[in-house]
Amino acid sequence: KALELYKRAHEAGNGHGTQNYALMRYEKPANEDDEKKLTQLLEKAHRQGFPQAAALLGPRYIEGIGAEKSPERAYSLFQTAASYWMNPDTQGLYLDALLNGVGVVRNFELAKQVHELCKYHPMSGRCDEVWKAVR
Repeated sequence: KALELYKRAHEAGNGHGTQNYALMRYEKPANEDDEKKLTQLLEKAHRQGFPQAAALLGPRYIEGIGAEKSPERAYSLFQTAASYWMNPDTQGLYLDALLNGVGVVRNFELAKQVHELCKYHPMSGRCDEVWKAVR
């Protein structure tokens, strides 16, 4: 029932509906076409202003899942998601990209600023994990 309702919301142009429809419909993609469809739907949700979709797209571009590999695109998505969605996992992805030079020149100063902001979140474990692993 939820899938049907999210599909209707997606078809009506609702970004939240698009994102959730994509995640439910393609939870376990069966083939490359499903992977591409999932990426396309997440891209649409991202364009409609849903930063969680950007966070979900980043790893797809790093690995080339449903899209061509593009570390630069992944970095841009992580940066967008981290800017609009204060989630420790998302901040951790952005921090990881900065510290390891994923799609961008390594930037320890900016990474330090991101870590400082992230560590005040009550669930900041992901940021701390990334920070400790690279330092």
